[in-house]
Amino acid sequence: MKLSRMEVKIAELKQILSEVIGSSALDMRGDTSLMHALSHEDRLAFWMKLEQHDYRVHDLVMRRTWKQFWRSVLRASGYVDPPAIYTQGGSETLEQIANQNLKFNLDDFRQGLWPREAIAARVKQIIAYSMNVPASKVQEHTTFQQLNGMSCGEVE
Repeated sequence: MKLSRMEVKIAELKQILSEVIGSSALDMRGDTSLMHALSHEDRLAFWMKLEQHDYRVHDLVMRRTWKQFWRSVLRASGYVDPPAIYTQGGSETLEQIANQNLKFNLDDFRQGLWPREAIAARVKQIIAYSMNVPASKVQEHTTFQQLNGMSCGEVE
């Protein structure tokens, strides 16, 4: 049985991730949230490895928690933790990163290497990124108005 292009790409991503966190990456599911599976440091190291391997991923976002924000505003004494590192919508799982880096090929599609689910996942990811919403909010029957109140013409 041939592996789909998505399965091959996820296997490549797991190999790169194993360079950061070890062999436990090989057991990770493709739909596992990287926010929950990796520490801030590991997430940053993984993004740097992806860039070294010429993968396209959305930039990481650094944000402070409300506690950190109020401490800085009130100039409270004590240690303020560094900002947390978050992934952006569309780069939250290995599947989403794989989707970002797959090139569609009509011959592959005809051979069955691009199943309907992979195409749907890619379209959802593009919509989520364009509308700046989590990919989990984009479902098969979701309208643009439900996501951000925008019309299709307003999406880049």
